[in-house]
Amino acid sequence: MVGLVPSPGGRGYWEVTSSGDVYSFGDASFSGSTGAMTLAQPIVGMAADPAGGYWLVARDGGVFAFGAAGFFGSVPGLPVSQRPSSAVVGLVPSPGGRGYWEVTSSGDVYSFGDASFSGSTGAMTLAQPIVGMATS
Repeated sequence: MVGLVPSPGGRGYWEVTSSGDVYSFGDASFSGSTGAMTLAQPIVGMAADPAGGYWLVARDGGVFAFGAAGFFGSVPGLPVSQRPSSAVVGLVPSPGGRGYWEVTSSGDVYSFGDASFSGSTGAMTLAQPIVGMATS
């Protein structure tokens, strides 16, 4: 398993694999998966949309939206000169679910939809790679 994500209702959860197989439990509704697709890169994370549904994110920053989760863009859609040189390690939805941030292992942050950019550690030298992200 790559990740375990609680449902917005708090009475269930989803599990996701690197191939994008999604397993739902409790009140977490199954809305689809990438399990039958040929992916360019493996799935590295999952996030729940507050309105229902979820996003899967691949190591190259590709985003897959399911259920009520909207697609607001992804790293592979950026010009080549703006794409990161390190792997995407996570996706975090904006508070209202109308956007999201993607973060790389070097700390580059990419914002889509209503997720505003507040900075990144991309220009810093890190002692260890970034492994995830959270909102506050």
